Amino acid sequence: MQCNLHLLQQIREVHARSRRSYGAIKTWRALPLLGIKCGKNRVANLRRQHDIQARRRARFKVTMQSRLPHWAAPNLLSRSFQESQPNRTWVGDVTFIGTGSGWLYLAIMLDLYSRKIVGWSMSERNNTELVQQALTMAVEQRQPASGLIHHTDQGAVYTSASYQQLLAGHRCNRVCRAQVTVMTMLWLRAFLVP
Repeated sequence: MQCNLHLLQQIREVHARSRRSYGAIKTWRALPLLGIKCGKNRVANLRRQHDIQARRRARFKVTMQSRLPHWAAPNLLSRSFQESQPNRTWVGDVTFIGTGSGWLYLAIMLDLYSRKIVGWSMSERNNTELVQQALTMAVEQRQPASGLIHHTDQGAVYTSASYQQLLAGHRCNRVCRAQVTVMTMLWLRAFLVP
């Protein structure tokens, strides 16, 4: 009984040091560092009996509501991923690639007709300049006619004023922002996976 009181005191100390974030397993793993050896079930039982619980974080909730509704544009694509002519509809996205020295961001523009990447850019930062370089490369290489449909998600890099000005300068139809669905972006990312 005295042994349990000493163990309980140590469990409470570990719990306080972890800012109430450790559960039973992490608490059990920390106890040998204090010179205490015991079973993990014993630690779990004492925690449960004395109502010592880890503080749980609220889950992050992703919402698809744009914070910039004035940038919303009509969904000209309407989930129709078939195109009869080249350079009429481009789909864009940004993904990240893990490297030995950190993360690298890749922005692409994909032509729906040819299913080829027509513009791309890589950077250590996910910013507007990254997607602008991908769009500029695509426009310079393909020189699309006026009225190109440009479809992306509602990310801040695509809703920035400078990106919208670049689209207008190339006579592209504004970004199709009518709530891009998960299926739309999964369809695009299927082309990015080797």
